[in-house]
Amino acid sequence: MVFLELNRGTHGVTTRHPYSTQLYLPDPVLPSQNPTHAKIWDAKTEITLSLASISDPYRVLSSWGSNNPNHCSWAGVSCGPGSRVAALNITGGGNSLSCARIAQFPLYGFVIRRNCLGGNRKILGKLSAAVAKLSELKILSLPFNELSGEIPAEIWGMGKLQVLDLEGNLISGALPSQFSGLRKLKVLNLGFNKIFGGMPSSLSNCTGLQVLSLAGNQLNGSIPGFVGGFMDLSGLHLSFNLLSGSIPVEIGDNCGKMEHLELSGNYLTGGIPREIAKCSGLKTLLLYSNLLEEVLPSELGQLSQLQVMDVSRNNFGGPIPPQISNCTSLSILVLANSWNPLPNVSILGGSYSMEKLALPVD
Repeated sequence: MVFLELNRGTHGVTTRHPYSTQLYLPDPVLPSQNPTHAKIWDAKTEITLSLASISDPYRVLSSWGSNNPNHCSWAGVSCGPGSRVAALNITGGGNSLSCARIAQFPLYGFVIRRNCLGGNRKILGKLSAAVAKLSELKILSLPFNELSGEIPAEIWGMGKLQVLDLEGNLISGALPSQFSGLRKLKVLNLGFNKIFGGMPSSLSNCTGLQVLSLAGNQLNGSIPGFVGGFMDLSGLHLSFNLLSGSIPVEIGDNCGKMEHLELSGNYLTGGIPREIAKCSGLKTLLLYSNLLEEVLPSELGQLSQLQVMDVSRNNFGGPIPPQISNCTSLSILVLANSWNPLPNVSILGGSYSMEKLALPVD
């Protein structure tokens, strides 16, 4: 059972219930006025989820109120046994920054890509550390809103979370060098935010990762070798950052389930490691707009499931290996060799002028 205290602003009424938490519902006003603040009471565990730092000027959370006391039916809320909150899934319409950026990269995000619709369906503000008090939460999915600030340290300590999806927000800060939770995490999607710094070794503790997307941020440093330690990883999306150094050979260590490898739009050097040929199920290989050189390895011809390969805008030399003709599933192949790293692209947003990348194979 959910107990609520309802405050109706300066012109409303107040009703109290036992063991109440507080849900602030503004009087009907224009979207630009009075944000909505919400809390859910998980009666069985007596844990409060606080969204007090979330602003809802477009009434995305309008169902979160005393007129609907069943919190499991509130927008974006899913429950498990005992009415324990198991998922928060509120997809916004996107903000002007994230939508404009993602639209410029037509090959980005196979499988994980979603339409960034724009419009006014979104929540604003900062994530609250109190979200982590939902001990049964498995899915925290709030993509394409206008959430800003850093991800609270408490969220990195959650024990049962399997999906953390904050793509297309305004999240900033560095990834934590150490955290104690997220051992059951399967999807980490923080793409197209404002996250900076390196990829810390603490991520290697998320051994069950199936999708890792940090694309479209300001990450620097090298790609760590531990990315080859995720045995269940099907998608690695690190494009459009400031990453440098070589592609680690360890990427081929446990890549039997890898289907999508996206490292475009960085400053990667050296050659394409031959070990990528061990990723026998690879469907997309996107390495365009880097500083890669040497020759294309003939081992790429072993990727019989490959459908899309774009290695353009690098500095490769030598002939195109004839073994590529063995990739009979290939439908998009881009090999243009002129180095021309994403002109006029601003990491923080702004103008973009990028020509069409995909050229169909006859």
